[in-house]
Amino acid sequence: MNGIKPKAQEAYFNDQGRFSPETVRSYKIALSQFFSYCDKPIKEVKAKDIRNWLASLNEKDLKPRSIQLKLSAVKSFYQYCLEENIVNINPTLKIRTPAKEDSLPYYLDKRQIALLQELVRENI
Repeated sequence: MNGIKPKAQEAYFNDQGRFSPETVRSYKIALSQFFSYCDKPIKEVKAKDIRNWLASLNEKDLKPRSIQLKLSAVKSFYQYCLEENIVNINPTLKIRTPAKEDSLPYYLDKRQIALLQELVRENI
């Protein structure tokens, strides 16, 4: 494992006062998981490595929202590394965020409400 990872991550989290403690916790977990999966020096990570990691998360049946969070952590980290001249290229620029799952509420139509009311009346 390359010694720059822990140093870069430490600097990243020390410089991220805008994140809530829960976001910092989630991002630390995500970065740890990514670099454990990839096991390459920061400068050698390619977009393909990130895509492979995302595919492995998808194969583990992680929800799209969890995968989005993990990708956000990696994207944010690499943007920081680019700004701080730790890397010359941000491999996350060509990675598209997975589509969000539909989380809209489900409503009953008028017919379903009438049937529900009938069922309730019979049980009272």
